Amino acid sequence: MKKPRPAWVLPILLGLVTCVVFSSEIGRLLNAWIHDPYTRYGFLIPPITAYLLYKKKEKLPEDFSDAYTGAALALISIPLLYLARTYGDISHIALAFLPFVFGLSLTAYSRKGVREAWFPLAYLGLMFPLPTTLTTRVSIWMSGLTYNLTIAWLQILGINYMDVVTQEGATPIISVCHQGEQLAFGMDTSCLAVYSLLGFLAFGAFFAYTTTGKIYKRILLVGTGCLLLILLNGLRIAIILGIATAYGEGLAVDLFHLFGGWVLIAVSFLTVLMIMERSGEKIRV
Repeated sequence: MKKPRPAWVLPILLGLVTCVVFSSEIGRLLNAWIHDPYTRYGFLIPPITAYLLYKKKEKLPEDFSDAYTGAALALISIPLLYLARTYGDISHIALAFLPFVFGLSLTAYSRKGVREAWFPLAYLGLMFPLPTTLTTRVSIWMSGLTYNLTIAWLQILGINYMDVVTQEGATPIISVCHQGEQLAFGMDTSCLAVYSLLGFLAFGAFFAYTTTGKIYKRILLVGTGCLLLILLNGLRIAIILGIATAYGEGLAVDLFHLFGGWVLIAVSFLTVLMIMERSGEKIRV
């Protein structure tokens, strides 16, 4: 068995430092992915990154000419990590983690290799959830849009409902009637598909990177998928309200969780793939 080349000592040491320094953050990420269904797509980010890097292995020859520059960049992440831990949350850890990843890569593959692999390396940043302030702003914007779409679908499907007026900024409420009992459903964050949209964008970024064709077409296809996801989410809520009208709240709630974000992501992504196939675009890495 061959001994490690001396030039690999620095990357290996930095890799070990990664495991030690970021161990608590990695544990927090795993805990979030396991217990929070809205961020569970994070499990797929590392395998996708590994696949993209594997496909580029021929373009990433060993080159240690920038090893010390990479080590310096990697070490910069340590004070950044301290600041993120002190003043931020798990979402801000990406600001320290990505410099470490790029620095570690620079020690083994030089600037040329890092330029070739910039997207797979940056893609690892999607493992981390977005800041709560940002998702809250998106939720506020999507609240009214989802509410109006749901009302439109209810009218199209002919489902009777009661529009409950709420104060500005409050959670919109739609009520339906089941056997004389009024059932009120609040349009909270779980209904707004905000995290489903973020999950779709994670796959959309991979899709845009691996698809042939002009960049504006790829962006347009991803945008089409996002709009379709939002539209289908309104339909999903309207159908569940219709089921609540016919069969009661219990079945409606069970189906809400069953046909959740992953179904929306899958349907939207498959639709985008069908559009791409008809337009003559192809997947490449």
